[in-house]
Amino acid sequence: VICFLASDEAKDMRGAAVPVYGNV
Repeated sequence: VICFLASDEAKDMRGAAVPVYGNV
């Protein structure tokens, strides 16, 4: 669930949550 939410917010940051959550 967190990964899903992070993916949505990652699109907003487009460079802050993508690599952080992408690694996990």
